[in-house]
Amino acid sequence: MKRSNRRIPTSSRGAKNLARAAPRSSGFNSPKANLERARAALLAGQLDEADKLCDRVLAKIRGNAEALHIKGLCARGRGDMANAIDYLMRSAKSQPERADIQYN
Repeated sequence: MKRSNRRIPTSSRGAKNLARAAPRSSGFNSPKANLERARAALLAGQLDEADKLCDRVLAKIRGNAEALHIKGLCARGRGDMANAIDYLMRSAKSQPERADIQYN
């Protein structure tokens, strides 16, 4: 199965393993790979790691809706509601057609 077709595990144990996975391919630091790892870190409760990975994505692709969304969820998980609202609103405005982003 291709890496892009893999589903993110829903168990925290599987998510932790995926978050720590470090493939040695050239695409390890690509925005797509960092977003995948950020989603896994978020599911595993590793909010700081997810936040850091999203910062890497945003450094390359300013305003990336998925990275902003994950950062908003991380901020909400830490109880930082002001930043959570800011990130989630920015994400929702950039991709109004995505129901998963609009829901949060």
